[in-house]
Amino acid sequence: MTVIFHSLQEANIGYKLNRTKVFLKELTYSSTQDVFSEVQSAVQACQQRIKNDDVARKREVSTAGFHKLTLIPNALRLPQVKMRPPISVGRLSKTCVGNL
Repeated sequence: MTVIFHSLQEANIGYKLNRTKVFLKELTYSSTQDVFSEVQSAVQACQQRIKNDDVARKREVSTAGFHKLTLIPNALRLPQVKMRPPISVGRLSKTCVGNL
């Protein structure tokens, strides 16, 4: 991001750069003309491009694994496993033979 001020303006800018964001800590200026509208629209356009890139990247990541789903015709399956019965106080259940 580039912010250019004309010679008729005085500006003080403090910023922090991140991988996908620019944090403006301080932006003060004085000018005889209205230049803030242009800066605001430029910052909003930059934010919108970042959001669009994030949405496109998330869409690609979420759909990338689903296109290559292959089914194995005769897949090996686990044998049927009997689950242990619920615990009952004072009684011993003998109906289940293969407790895990």
